Amino acid sequence: MKNESSTLLPPVVLEDYADFKRFAKDAAVVVYSPEFFSSPFLDDQKRLRRLTLTALGVPIRGMALTFKYVFDHAELERYDAYGESNSGLLSEVINSLGCAGTLVRGTIDMESPLGEVLAMRP
Repeated sequence: MKNESSTLLPPVVLEDYADFKRFAKDAAVVVYSPEFFSSPFLDDQKRLRRLTLTALGVPIRGMALTFKYVFDHAELERYDAYGESNSGLLSEVINSLGCAGTLVRGTIDMESPLGEVLAMRP
């Protein structure tokens, strides 16, 4: 019988979207989670505050790794400066990643409770 030990590997946070796209091609699932600014007015247009992308199950050297990239507010403002809207960015990201594989909207709970983490330590 093979003795396996479970190890908790945190996601690899990337600083370049091009790197994320390269890893996302090989991922089992890519999850995107948009966050919008809240407004007290119902007729206000939604403005994107942050877009979190997570590539799950990327096989590297026999292990399945998780990669994460976040479009933060400052990066979104630079994108707006080029004349593109935030919804245009969201559509572009969804279209490019959706063509490469399975794309799901949602969130990923990457943090384990402290008790589970302590139990997994050798």
